Amino acid sequence: GYFFEKDTFIFFLQNVRKEAIEKLEKLSRGPFDLVSLGLLTTEELKRLLKCVLKSKYLTTAVKAELTGFKDSPPRSDE
Repeated sequence: GYFFEKDTFIFFLQNVRKEAIEKLEKLSRGPFDLVSLGLLTTEELKRLLKCVLKSKYLTTAVKAELTGFKDSPPRSDE
């Protein structure tokens, strides 16, 4: 599975928001030069979300959406 080579921390302070995938794809071709480091499996993403959901800085709306995704059944294409 996917892993970070060094201890990694994720900090959230009112900067969690939804963005369209098209916007992220556009950024990857622009001056920010985003680089895809890997692809998380659904299970890995759900473990990450479990950690993220512990943040006291998430808005209620974002927390509800992330919880809904974390608790959803795996897709059939995995």
